[in-house]
Amino acid sequence: MKKLIKPLLNDKFTFWGFFISLLAFLTSLIYTAIFYQSLPPFMPLYNKLPWGFARLGTKPEIFIPITITFLFYLGNFFLAMHIYPKSPLLGRILALVNLLVCLLTAIFVWKIITLIL
Repeated sequence: MKKLIKPLLNDKFTFWGFFISLLAFLTSLIYTAIFYQSLPPFMPLYNKLPWGFARLGTKPEIFIPITITFLFYLGNFFLAMHIYPKSPLLGRILALVNLLVCLLTAIFVWKIITLIL
């Protein structure tokens, strides 16, 4: 396992991509945990749906995007760990995609919470 992680840590692009992704994920998780008690029972989480009650989600559903992001992070990290020795470019692309997904999820959670509070 250490042999697979070492090439990712030596490449600065993949290291910083996964590190900033982890920070964005942890920031959104901590931000949600801090303001969880002050959130209303229903929040506008499903913005693609038509107007009305269908757009609203319950309070625990704010953790759905965070959970999906964490699973996406783990999947990309392990995939990059196995692919990087064969194709460094693909490992870097996975780090970049992971960074974008984590940052956009953190922005989504931050915007929803600040909209409500």
